[in-house]
Parts: sequence; structure tokens; C-alpha cells
Amino acid sequence: STRSPFLGWGVYHGSRKQNHLFICLGTDMKLALPSSLQNHYEMLRLLYTGCQVVHGNLEITHLQGTPDLSFLQGIVEVQGYVFISRVSVPVLPLDSLRIIRGSQLYNGSYSLAVLDNPGVRKLQLRSLTEVLLGGVYIRGNPQLCFPDPKKIDWKDIVGGQQLGKSMWLQSAAPYCKGCWGETATDCQTLTHIDCASGCMRCKGPKASDCCHVQCAAGCAGPKDSDCLACRHFNDSGTCKDNCPPPTVYDPMTYQSKPNPNKKFSFGATCVKQCPYNYLAMEVACTMVCPKYNHEVIIKQPDGQETQKCEKCEGDCPKGRGLHPLLILSCSALTHSPLFGPAHYTVISPPNPALSCFFTFVFLCFSVWFLTSFAVSSLSQVTFSLISLPCSFCEPVSLHLYVCVCVCVCVCVCVCVCVCL
Repeated sequence: STRSPFLGWGVYHGSRKQNHLFICLGTDMKLALPSSLQNHYEMLRLLYTGCQVVHGNLEITHLQGTPDLSFLQGIVEVQGYVFISRVSVPVLPLDSLRIIRGSQLYNGSYSLAVLDNPGVRKLQLRSLTEVLLGGVYIRGNPQLCFPDPKKIDWKDIVGGQQLGKSMWLQSAAPYCKGCWGETATDCQTLTHIDCASGCMRCKGPKASDCCHVQCAAGCAGPKDSDCLACRHFNDSGTCKDNCPPPTVYDPMTYQSKPNPNKKFSFGATCVKQCPYNYLAMEVACTMVCPKYNHEVIIKQPDGQETQKCEKCEGDCPKGRGLHPLLILSCSALTHSPLFGPAHYTVISPPNPALSCFFTFVFLCFSVWFLTSFAVSSLSQVTFSLISLPCSFCEPVSLHLYVCVCVCVCVCVCVCVCVCL
């Protein structure tokens, strides 16, 4: 069977390859700076080089001069919102971005927010044809020529209810023309308002041009494998309502049996195995196990270890506190391309009653760690530690550490943490 060239068939996550779609993690910092301006640019470059699907938000902020932003050109899909602010770079090359899903919204309302960018002249969004949830907010960009927000037909991109939440409080600079850009390839592609009756998306005005109901952002043909993006889930290049379930019904035995083709949902993608640092639940990948579940590590026949959530038999295991001196290996940071390898020496009182409130000192042994944590503000430390899973709280796996850190020098910090 033939497959659409428009949809990836798997997942890249970190160093793990499953076919060729590269999923990377987004950010949730708004206008906070985790470090210096130069290190902030390096962080963005490391996060998004080779990235096609952003699992989270795409936040492009605090960029000046003429840095190379070509690493943004491959991004096709953003799960959360796109936020662009305080940028003075003339051109932002988001040429391939087709769909913004809006699973998380900026200020609770917007999937695309372009605010207060003094030097941006061109925002290359020629491929953007669908915003699933949330509105569009464009304001305070005095040099912006393309797109002219008032000359884009947003009804074709944003749903009717979401359109009412949108605000474009500016026109292009007076010497600019319309469309996404100045060339013939920059004309807006309409995939909704010009469709035949009954089409959600289409590639032309005829009834035969209708996309499959599972398509988002447009299509190249009528099949569920011809979509430019999936409305719900991408299963190896085919758009589906759900990922293949863990069990299937056998009509011969009148029983359910394990499905050898089962997959987990990871964002809007179906994966055979959850990416590193994610826990497998029955049908999805998660960062933290839900209530009445606990984390277990399963060793595969090939020697690889996978983490999953399992329901507790009886009461969930209780935290027993930390030993006075414990070396804690934090996989979330140890395997990060940004922070590199690091070790954390944890100092905790032996009293189990204080098992969820403790102080630790960490020493960093990596160039990336040192440059990223050349501490100038508290937020840059808490930003990196906020997502540590709390394995010592009661009950296990339900909480996160929240840490307040004071750094004595660039590589020794004392943190007071509490589980919430």
C-alpha cells in the first residue's frame, strides 16, 4: 500500500528512533529567561534542531541581532501554543508549520500570540492552515510587513467559536502588501471556506476534493493517509480517532485478547513504546502516574528497561524518607542535551515525618550545566527542577518536588524542596 509523504510514521525522541518523525519537548516559560541571552538562544537551538513536532509549546522570545534560526524551518506541528515576543530578528522562518493544536493556551485563550516584537518584519507562516483550539493575538509589532493580520482570512484557519477570541490590533506597515509574503508561493492556501458542502477540509472546491474526516490542515487526496496533519491521532502515517487498543475482541471465543499491534498515545501520535522518561499507562504515555497507581520498571528481553504505571494492590507503597546522604541520579536532567550529565548530593533529616521536606546541595560537572546555571535569577533554577518526580512522598508518584534554591557560586546550590 502507498503512504502519504506528508505524515511521519514514528517518533524520534532523544536518541531513540522509531521510523522518522522527530518529536521534541516544548517549554512553558512565557517571558522568563532561564539564563543569559546567548545561552537562551543556544537552548532554543538545541531544543528544536531537527524537530518536526513540538510536544508542548513553542516559545520564541528574547532574540536579538541576526542569529541563525534555520532550525525552526522543520517544525510542522505544535501541540500547545506558539508564543513570539520581544524578538528583534527580521525574519522568523516557520515555513513548514501546518497546525497548532492548542492543547495548552497562552493566557488561557490563544494558540498563536505574536506580541511586542520591535524588529520582526516577516513571520513566515505560509503553511499554517489549521488552529484547532484557541484564538490568534497579534499586537505591538511595528515593523511587521508579512503577514498583514487584517489581510489573512482567519476564518479558514481558526474555528468559528475560536475566531471570536482572536485579536489582531494592527495592520501591516504602510509600505507592505498582503498575503503571507511577497512572492507567488506566499499566497494563503484555503482548505475550508472554499470547500464543497459537508467537507471539513479540502484541497479544492469540488466534492471530489474533500479530505477524509480525520484530516486536519488539508490533504493531498481523499484517504486517511493523505492528510497534511491528523485531527486526532497519527498512527504510522494514517489518521485515526484513537490509537490501536491494548485488547481486541475475538468473535470465535467471545473474549477479549491482547492486541499485538497495540500502541500508546503520545500527544497526537501513536507509538509502540513510550519515549524515555515517560511512563506507560494502559493507552497513553504520561509524566506522572495517577492516583492509586505506582511506578514499576519492566526489563525487556533485549535488556532495555521501560517504566510504566500499575494499579496498586491494596495500599500504594509509602515513602520511607531519605537516607542522611543519598546520591540521587535525576534522569530528567542527566539525559538532557541542554544540561548534560550531573550528580546531586541529597542531604535529608533521618526523621521519616520530614520525608517530603528536605534540603539538598547539588554540584554540577558539565559545561552545559555550568553555562545554563550561571545563576542570575531564581527562576532559572526552579525551571529545571520543577518537573522532578517525587518518589519519596506519600502516596508515591502523585506529587512533584518544588524547590527554592540559593546558589553559593556558579556550581554549588542549596535547595529547600517540598512535595506538593
